[in-house]
Amino acid sequence: LLSPGPLFAEDTPAAPIDSSTATQVVDAYPGEILVGVPADAVSSAASTLDAMDAHLLEQTQNCGNQTVLQVWQVAAGQESQALAALAGDPRVQFAVPNAMVYAAQDQNSQAAGEDSEIDTKAESAYAVDDRFYAGSQWDMQRSYFVRAWRLISLSGVVLQPVRVAVIDSGIDAGHPEFSGHLLPGYNYVTPGAAPNDDYGHGTHVSGVIGALTNNGLGIAGGAFEVSIDARKMLDANGSGSVANLIQAICDAADSGARVINMSLEIPTSLNPVLVMQLDDATSYAYSQGALPVAAAGNLPRCPTVCYPAKLNSVMAVSALTINNKLASYSAVGPEVELGAGGGDSTAAVLSTWPAAETVRNKCVGVGRYLLSDQGSWYCGEYGTSMAAPHVSAAAALLWSIDPTLTVGEMRTLLRTAARPIGLPPNQAGSGLLDVEMAVRQALSGRLHVDPTVVGMEIRGGAQPVTTTVVLSNASVEPVMVTGSTAGLPGWLTVANLPTKTFSTSVTYGDQAYLSLVISPTVLPAGVYNASLPLTATGASGTPVTQNVRVSLNIDGYPPGWYLPLLMTDGYTDTLPSSPPSPVDFAWETPIMTPTNYLLGENGTATVQLPFAFPATGPELSATYEYTEAVIYADGFLQFPGPISTIVSDPADNGCLPTANGLDQGILGWWADLNPGASGAEVSTFPAAPDRFVVQFKNVPSGPTVSPGYRVSFQMVLYANGDIRLNYLEVPPLSIQGISDLQRRVTVGAQARAGLFHNEVACFDGNMEHGVPPQALESVFIERKEIY
Repeated sequence: LLSPGPLFAEDTPAAPIDSSTATQVVDAYPGEILVGVPADAVSSAASTLDAMDAHLLEQTQNCGNQTVLQVWQVAAGQESQALAALAGDPRVQFAVPNAMVYAAQDQNSQAAGEDSEIDTKAESAYAVDDRFYAGSQWDMQRSYFVRAWRLISLSGVVLQPVRVAVIDSGIDAGHPEFSGHLLPGYNYVTPGAAPNDDYGHGTHVSGVIGALTNNGLGIAGGAFEVSIDARKMLDANGSGSVANLIQAICDAADSGARVINMSLEIPTSLNPVLVMQLDDATSYAYSQGALPVAAAGNLPRCPTVCYPAKLNSVMAVSALTINNKLASYSAVGPEVELGAGGGDSTAAVLSTWPAAETVRNKCVGVGRYLLSDQGSWYCGEYGTSMAAPHVSAAAALLWSIDPTLTVGEMRTLLRTAARPIGLPPNQAGSGLLDVEMAVRQALSGRLHVDPTVVGMEIRGGAQPVTTTVVLSNASVEPVMVTGSTAGLPGWLTVANLPTKTFSTSVTYGDQAYLSLVISPTVLPAGVYNASLPLTATGASGTPVTQNVRVSLNIDGYPPGWYLPLLMTDGYTDTLPSSPPSPVDFAWETPIMTPTNYLLGENGTATVQLPFAFPATGPELSATYEYTEAVIYADGFLQFPGPISTIVSDPADNGCLPTANGLDQGILGWWADLNPGASGAEVSTFPAAPDRFVVQFKNVPSGPTVSPGYRVSFQMVLYANGDIRLNYLEVPPLSIQGISDLQRRVTVGAQARAGLFHNEVACFDGNMEHGVPPQALESVFIERKEIY
């Protein structure tokens, strides 16, 4: 018989160790023997151990292989004698010491804890009012949970409830963050008792998955329509038995759980027979449509991926830091499928914590911290245990959108949606968990037309006017769009179509464009209306017809159905609760002599701001207020972080959030520009006590850009953190065919090392988002809209 194997649920990572010399220690409960017998021989162990005065503590049947698992208590010191006796019984399949399970967290940090109390083209933010979200939940922000929620809200999808089993130390059922979302659960440590959390770990993990969002309290959880099934098999010390773990997996699967979270760890030296039993149980759960998700494990217990994460049917998750680096304590190995925020001593993961004082006192250690909000408690912890529930939350959110997804499809979806972050597969698998992209994969393809109504009031005899209609799709599932211009009147044409009929595929990041030309020159006064019909067909095969309506009012004639606004279909740019506000074009003028800069083609200049600019996203914090900025020749400015960085390739624009060194900044017209050319100017000046302007005037594109162009624009910083982008001169949209807009440029803003951003438009050669601003247009971004 081999040595026993414990399960660890400790999420307090230890200092890094040399895995080549690491010794894994597997603990077992003193005097306890785990015995496996066939269902028709349940009395076999009893007859064998009768002479040793042994007691049967518990018995269950493994759902994966029908083996009956019995836990026997013998006198301390008689374990070897009992094992030898059972080894001689041909009816006993195996007998091993009862292995322990632990929470997957840092085991060595024991310092004392401390208490602490539109016509605007900008994206409309999804507001989150939970007190600690903006300032502390970097882990949710890195995986774009809030952007996934925005997509779901805009799509109109009715979310379905999803059951998530959390096999851990139980839960604080009285915590208001779980109100209305808790199932009865089960207590394997003390059968018959409620699964109350006397360790804290289970409550913390459950909060990451399902804490109530937008309840004005504490934190935001990752999944909305979630029912948490707390399966308590860890005791007040964060340890439990492998037998109870197997039972909890089987019970969770039989109860209908779609996700089973196991922030637990057992070293790879676990007895092979117990590995087999555990593997059979998780495989059974998988076959029943449940996705088991587990922490990869932490050093020193887990220099390589531990059990249960090591098993084929379990999704293993490694821990990443706030900077998307592998956490120093995180186990690595080929089994890792995804990385998610697990934190470290400099930035922990904040989540719910039990109210009981004896448990609150367990939120201690280097880098850990305790917060309260309206009498409820929250603890900052770190470990692979904290990373795993982010993936569980994502799976639950996706199943609430599409309950028909199989467990295999869910696993594939999460991996294919992951964002590469430069880490090898054995450290982060497919990459960083990206919930926004996963939702884009789960949503059905749908055509979005922007604008759906073009209304113009024009003087008689005016020259032709061109406007662009964008055809987009928030999903990665393609939509085929067909249309015909045959029925349009002579005053309305589509300039970029070679024929009267057209057909194109639209998917996320690959838009299509209709360049409408309105020619009122020879029309008498009056109201003129026209419609361009579009037919969209998605994967379902059912065609949906939409119309682009154009209404022209010449010389103020009394309106027909004329609408003097550009209108959208309500999906792409606005939330139902947050309609756009028109932004009039403005061009700032200085109140004192401007300061001019000679940047050349690739230069930078550091400028002192007249006030502390809060490039913070939706929360004001002195930590993220800046009194200086760096102007780059390529049309953007950067706010330096704690360690000054240089953008790796300033002329090579990218979509937001960008990770090429631009941690926080404003992108007025990020493209290859040449301010060193004759006649070009870059200057700064105050326009008012609360407004500071960075101005690019008559600046040409770089020598490699063809066709070349010139731009004149302003980046206006408001003292309260708002941003205005004014465009006096930019190149007209050059649309070559229906699906090719020739322009590389990014416009928007980014804060807090990319945790928050707002992207107006991005065309980087691979992705197409939005439409670049046009001449005599302004874009206004409120600080709260950088989200």
